[in-house]
Amino acid sequence: MTGDSMSTNARPRSALPLLVAILALIVAADALWLSYGNARKLATSQEHAAVAPPPDPAIDQIKQTLASLQQAVQGIQADQQRQAERVGDIQQKTSTQQGE
Repeated sequence: MTGDSMSTNARPRSALPLLVAILALIVAADALWLSYGNARKLATSQEHAAVAPPPDPAIDQIKQTLASLQQAVQGIQADQQRQAERVGDIQQKTSTQQGE
């Protein structure tokens, strides 16, 4: 009888770690599922955020104005470069004449 009572007491104790392990697996699986759901929601919201809003006519006008200004600045810089070259030529001629 003593052998029978020990084996019956051993069974519930051996089943307890198994139940704890199963419960831990269920909790871990639930946590992973929630994490997956949150990741999908985040990806969906990022996709919606990546969609460009419709173009604003005012922005197009600003872009055109900026392009015109850039061309004007480039033209002014080219003129300044030519003027600097002319001034350099005049200074060189003046130095040559003074040396004679």
